[in-house]
Amino acid sequence: MRHSLAVAVPDVGNHAAPRPAYTVDFDAEALGRWRRAADALHTLMVDDLEAVALEVDSRDAQDDARRAALTRFQAAVRRRLRPIIQSGGHAISPIEIRLESEAWQSRAEQAIADMDIDPDAVERHARLWLAVVQAAAARGRAALYAR
Repeated sequence: MRHSLAVAVPDVGNHAAPRPAYTVDFDAEALGRWRRAADALHTLMVDDLEAVALEVDSRDAQDDARRAALTRFQAAVRRRLRPIIQSGGHAISPIEIRLESEAWQSRAEQAIADMDIDPDAVERHARLWLAVVQAAAARGRAALYAR
């Protein structure tokens, strides 16, 4: 089932109501399947994080294991996202992709560091990342996260 999403861009010059800037077609069923698979991958990542907490003693080793679990999760989600990238989507520059990737990597490192005081930090970070990726995919910008 295909859906269209009209994305509004406000006209700040005369404070008029937002006008549609472009329309993005996306396959809602494919996006739903992707999200269900991503949620299952998230559950596996949470299991990995719980195992790390029980089985790994040193702080550095725990951080490395947490980082590896998050990296595996994000890589698997990205692989499953690639097939639903719509042709005719928005051109996304390599610089934009790099900056977005660096921003999320910084947030991930902070979540990993915070796990000693906030055990759910990485899980929450991964949930937020999934929501952002899903919203981007629905707006024709999945390529921003699929690499």
